[in-house]
Amino acid sequence: METALLVLLATLAPGGIIVTLIQKTRNENNRDHRSNARKLDRLADQLDRHDYKLDKLGDKLADHLEDHP
Repeated sequence: METALLVLLATLAPGGIIVTLIQKTRNENNRDHRSNARKLDRLADQLDRHDYKLDKLGDKLADHLEDHP
């Protein structure tokens, strides 16, 4: 009986370790994805603000050039 229990534990233990490592890797991967998504969102917001400023500047330049025949 003890031998069967040892064989069972020896068989299951590596699987448990592998599952634990896979889960840890998945958790780290999900955390990194969330972090990168937040950074990309901030970059997108900054780009939108710069686009708006460039459009505004372009309009001012066009208006200015119309003043000079």
